[in-house]
Amino acid sequence: MTRTFGPPDVFGALRQELTAASRRARNTVTYLRTERSEGLNPTPRVLVGSREKVKLWKYSSKNKRYREPIVVFLGLVSRSYVLDLMPGKSFVGQLGEAGYDVYVVDWGQPDQDESENSMETYIDFYLPRAFKLVQKDSGSRDIHVIAYCFGAIFGLMYQGSRGNSPIRSLVTLAAPVDFRHMPVHTQPFADGSFNPKDIINDEGFVPADMIYRSMAVRTPTYDVANAVGLWQKLASDPASGAVEAHAVMANWVRDHVNFPGVAFRQFVSDFLRGNGFVNGTARVNNKPVDLGSIDIPILSVIAERDDLIPPAVSYPLRHLVREDIYDEVVLPTGHVGLVLGGTAKKITIPSITNFFDAHSTPVLEAAR
Repeated sequence: MTRTFGPPDVFGALRQELTAASRRARNTVTYLRTERSEGLNPTPRVLVGSREKVKLWKYSSKNKRYREPIVVFLGLVSRSYVLDLMPGKSFVGQLGEAGYDVYVVDWGQPDQDESENSMETYIDFYLPRAFKLVQKDSGSRDIHVIAYCFGAIFGLMYQGSRGNSPIRSLVTLAAPVDFRHMPVHTQPFADGSFNPKDIINDEGFVPADMIYRSMAVRTPTYDVANAVGLWQKLASDPASGAVEAHAVMANWVRDHVNFPGVAFRQFVSDFLRGNGFVNGTARVNNKPVDLGSIDIPILSVIAERDDLIPPAVSYPLRHLVREDIYDEVVLPTGHVGLVLGGTAKKITIPSITNFFDAHSTPVLEAAR
């Protein structure tokens, strides 16, 4: 059988290229005009309270089904606006759609005034006060907590160092627990070959740009991949929102915060070197952190493709808390995919809300 080939569709290819060029021109203007400093913040919020740089934001549910609110917080190096980054992909927005009022504790951008903040400053000072504000504002004695990445250290230390707590249930996302399995870029601090004082500046903190550079070591080709991704998205339909999404996401990846020097020294000593949870040496203001004493339900959410907090770092939590209170879910995603993207929308958030639903009071029941 003879196979024949027609002439190439030169005009069709030309039309496609002209369309792409036109879209890139329009989308470039959109990209340059997109406000990226704090994401797109699509979910309405109100400021409940603030102290120094720390702010407590409330995202009210339009379909409130449960009395207990959810309080979410990250650690000290990432900006919290990733939780409400863009329309249709808002972590807090989707929690609200599931029937929960959501509060976000935003640690802010520390400066020289906060350089003396210790880990206890956040765990034993800011968190208890934020929780009391949530209780007062929501009218609920009990709260649920989602603690992401470094924030999970705070959540576990808070709950493990006290017998009385308003937390009814706790979700940890990518919890750093066993620091023997941390990525190689933390090794110089863990083995003592690098001293924390070498990267703490004259103002007393680890600068945000240095934190970004240390993260970039994990993916040295990120900037190339980001540029290629942007070029591809510039040719997309302007109505798709792909360019705006790329702009805010790329900015968040680079947008870290200063790490207070005192807290950083503690983190290196107590966890990177001391492995405080596994060795049972973690303390909060000289109070021992006993994870085995925690008696509230815990759900550990782990990303199997996480290169920042590899699964092996989080798995040991199952052996450190009581078996009867512990649940675990491992998801086919990376670190950021736990709170952003298709996996977060389809799997992470439903897993979290199903867990909370089992430990919540329906609004109608609470009103009786």
